[in-house]
Amino acid sequence: MYEDNPMALVMEKWQRYFYGDTSYGRSTIGTQENIQSFTQEMLFDHKADLYSKDNLIIIIAGKFVDLEAMKAHLEKLFSPLPQKRRIEKPEFLHALPTEKVGFYEKKTEQNHLVISAMGFDGNDERKYAANVLATILGGNMSSRLFQNIREKEGLCYYIKAMHMSELEHGVFVVRAGIDKERFDF
Repeated sequence: MYEDNPMALVMEKWQRYFYGDTSYGRSTIGTQENIQSFTQEMLFDHKADLYSKDNLIIIIAGKFVDLEAMKAHLEKLFSPLPQKRRIEKPEFLHALPTEKVGFYEKKTEQNHLVISAMGFDGNDERKYAANVLATILGGNMSSRLFQNIREKEGLCYYIKAMHMSELEHGVFVVRAGIDKERFDF
Protein backbone atom coordinates (compact mmCIF):
# COMPACT_ATOMS: atom_id res chain seq x y z
CA MET A 1 0.00 0.00 0.00
CA TYR A 2 2.84 2.39 0.87
CA GLU A 3 4.34 1.96 -2.59
CA ASP A 4 1.06 3.18 -4.09
CA ASN A 5 1.72 6.69 -2.75
CA PRO A 6 4.25 8.13 -5.23
CA MET A 7 4.81 11.35 -3.22
CA ALA A 8 5.90 9.32 -0.19
CA LEU A 9 7.71 6.68 -2.22
CA VAL A 10 9.92 9.21 -4.02
CA MET A 11 11.05 10.62 -0.68
CA GLU A 12 11.89 7.15 0.62
CA LYS A 13 13.85 6.38 -2.55
CA TRP A 14 15.59 9.77 -2.29
CA GLN A 15 16.54 9.07 1.35
CA ARG A 16 18.11 5.75 0.38
CA TYR A 17 19.95 7.34 -2.53
CA PHE A 18 21.11 10.46 -0.66
CA TYR A 19 22.10 8.81 2.64
CA GLY A 20 22.97 5.30 1.49
CA ASP A 21 22.93 2.44 3.97
CA THR A 22 22.83 4.59 7.10
CA SER A 23 20.17 5.09 9.73
CA TYR A 24 18.86 8.07 7.73
CA GLY A 25 18.87 6.14 4.45
CA ARG A 26 16.90 3.12 5.59
CA SER A 27 13.11 3.05 5.77
CA THR A 28 11.83 4.14 9.17
CA ILE A 29 9.60 1.11 9.54
CA GLY A 30 12.19 -1.29 8.13
CA THR A 31 11.94 -4.10 5.65
CA GLN A 32 9.33 -6.81 5.98
CA GLU A 33 12.07 -9.39 6.58
CA ASN A 34 13.61 -7.27 9.33
CA ILE A 35 10.29 -6.68 11.08
CA GLN A 36 9.41 -10.38 10.95
CA SER A 37 12.77 -11.27 12.50
CA PHE A 38 11.99 -9.42 15.77
CA THR A 39 11.20 -11.43 18.86
CA GLN A 40 9.45 -10.17 21.97
CA GLU A 41 12.74 -10.41 23.85
CA MET A 42 14.46 -8.21 21.24
CA LEU A 43 11.79 -5.53 21.66
CA PHE A 44 12.11 -5.58 25.46
CA ASP A 45 15.92 -5.37 25.11
CA HIS A 46 15.58 -2.38 22.78
CA LYS A 47 13.29 -0.66 25.25
CA ALA A 48 15.74 -1.33 28.08
CA ASP A 49 18.64 -0.02 25.97
CA LEU A 50 17.08 3.32 25.08
CA TYR A 51 14.06 4.14 27.24
CA SER A 52 15.73 5.73 30.24
CA LYS A 53 15.36 8.82 32.37
CA ASP A 54 18.24 10.59 30.62
CA ASN A 55 16.63 9.96 27.22
CA LEU A 56 13.06 11.04 27.95
CA ILE A 57 11.09 14.27 27.96
CA ILE A 58 7.48 14.39 29.11
CA ILE A 59 5.31 17.36 28.17
CA ILE A 60 1.68 17.69 29.20
CA ALA A 61 -0.52 20.64 28.29
CA GLY A 62 -3.89 21.62 29.66
CA LYS A 63 -5.64 22.79 32.78
CA PHE A 64 -4.66 20.77 35.83
CA VAL A 65 -6.46 20.88 39.14
CA ASP A 66 -3.68 19.25 41.15
CA LEU A 67 -0.27 19.69 39.54
CA GLU A 68 1.56 18.05 42.46
CA ALA A 69 -0.61 14.92 42.16
CA MET A 70 0.11 14.84 38.41
CA LYS A 71 3.87 15.05 39.05
CA ALA A 72 3.68 12.31 41.70
CA HIS A 73 1.73 10.06 39.33
CA LEU A 74 4.26 10.58 36.52
CA GLU A 75 7.16 9.89 38.87
CA LYS A 76 5.49 6.65 39.95
CA LEU A 77 4.82 5.60 36.34
CA PHE A 78 8.35 6.28 35.12
CA SER A 79 10.35 5.39 38.23
CA PRO A 80 11.09 1.83 37.00
CA LEU A 81 13.07 3.21 34.05
CA PRO A 82 16.85 3.03 34.32
CA GLN A 83 18.76 6.27 35.03
CA LYS A 84 20.90 6.03 31.87
CA ARG A 85 20.47 4.41 28.47
CA ARG A 86 22.61 1.35 27.90
CA ILE A 87 23.73 2.17 24.35
CA GLU A 88 24.73 5.33 22.52
CA LYS A 89 23.72 6.36 19.04
CA PRO A 90 26.39 5.29 16.53
CA GLU A 91 28.40 8.08 14.90
CA PHE A 92 26.80 9.27 11.67
CA LEU A 93 29.26 9.52 8.80
CA HIS A 94 27.79 10.90 5.61
CA ALA A 95 29.28 11.57 2.24
CA LEU A 96 27.30 12.86 -0.70
CA PRO A 97 26.55 10.19 -3.29
CA THR A 98 29.09 10.02 -6.11
CA GLU A 99 26.30 9.75 -8.65
CA LYS A 100 24.35 13.01 -8.72
CA VAL A 101 21.23 11.70 -10.49
CA GLY A 102 19.12 8.66 -9.63
CA PHE A 103 15.97 7.21 -11.16
CA TYR A 104 13.32 4.83 -9.92
CA GLU A 105 10.86 3.64 -12.53
CA LYS A 106 7.26 3.00 -11.62
CA LYS A 107 4.16 3.41 -13.77
CA THR A 108 2.42 6.50 -12.43
CA GLU A 109 0.51 9.38 -13.98
CA GLN A 110 3.22 11.88 -13.09
CA ASN A 111 6.93 12.05 -12.45
CA HIS A 112 8.15 13.05 -9.03
CA LEU A 113 11.32 15.08 -8.79
CA VAL A 114 13.52 15.68 -5.74
CA ILE A 115 16.40 18.17 -5.78
CA SER A 116 18.56 18.38 -2.68
CA ALA A 117 21.68 19.99 -1.30
CA MET A 118 23.47 19.93 2.03
CA GLY A 119 21.95 22.28 4.58
CA PHE A 120 22.75 23.25 8.15
CA ASP A 121 22.91 20.83 11.05
CA GLY A 122 20.96 21.17 14.28
CA ASN A 123 23.79 23.07 16.00
CA ASP A 124 24.15 25.70 13.27
CA GLU A 125 22.32 28.98 13.90
CA ARG A 126 21.83 29.38 10.12
CA LYS A 127 19.25 26.57 10.22
CA TYR A 128 16.62 29.12 11.27
CA ALA A 129 17.24 31.29 8.21
CA ALA A 130 17.21 28.17 6.02
CA ASN A 131 13.82 27.18 7.48
CA VAL A 132 12.43 30.66 6.76
CA LEU A 133 13.84 30.52 3.21
CA ALA A 134 12.29 27.09 2.64
CA THR A 135 8.92 28.35 3.87
CA ILE A 136 9.04 31.43 1.63
CA LEU A 137 10.15 29.38 -1.39
CA GLY A 138 7.88 26.39 -1.05
CA GLY A 139 6.49 25.83 2.41
CA ASN A 140 2.81 26.48 1.70
CA MET A 141 0.24 27.56 -0.88
CA SER A 142 1.36 31.21 -0.56
CA SER A 143 4.99 30.38 -1.30
CA ARG A 144 6.90 31.67 -4.29
CA LEU A 145 7.33 28.28 -5.95
CA PHE A 146 3.70 27.29 -5.44
CA GLN A 147 2.33 30.62 -6.69
CA ASN A 148 4.65 30.93 -9.69
CA ILE A 149 5.50 27.40 -10.81
CA ARG A 150 2.19 25.73 -10.00
CA GLU A 151 -0.50 28.43 -10.07
CA LYS A 152 0.81 30.96 -12.60
CA GLU A 153 2.68 28.67 -15.00
CA GLY A 154 0.80 25.40 -14.34
CA LEU A 155 4.03 23.41 -14.61
CA CYS A 156 3.45 20.93 -11.79
CA TYR A 157 0.82 19.30 -9.61
CA TYR A 158 2.62 20.12 -6.36
CA ILE A 159 5.86 21.78 -5.38
CA LYS A 160 7.40 22.02 -1.93
CA ALA A 161 10.63 23.20 -0.35
CA MET A 162 11.94 22.28 3.08
CA HIS A 163 15.05 22.46 5.19
CA MET A 164 15.56 19.54 7.57
CA SER A 165 18.07 19.74 10.41
CA GLU A 166 19.32 16.79 12.37
CA LEU A 167 22.00 16.85 15.03
CA GLU A 168 24.74 15.76 12.61
CA HIS A 169 23.62 17.23 9.30
CA GLY A 170 21.07 19.28 7.43
CA VAL A 171 19.57 19.11 3.97
CA PHE A 172 17.60 21.50 1.76
CA VAL A 173 15.03 19.80 -0.47
CA VAL A 174 12.75 20.94 -3.28
CA ARG A 175 10.31 18.37 -4.64
CA ALA A 176 7.60 18.44 -7.26
CA GLY A 177 5.09 16.28 -9.10
CA ILE A 178 5.26 16.95 -12.83
CA ASP A 179 3.10 15.78 -15.74
CA LYS A 180 5.08 13.17 -17.71
CA GLU A 181 4.49 15.15 -20.92
CA ARG A 182 6.24 18.17 -19.39
CA PHE A 183 9.15 16.24 -17.93
CA ASP A 184 12.10 16.34 -20.31
CA PHE A 185 15.37 14.95 -19.06
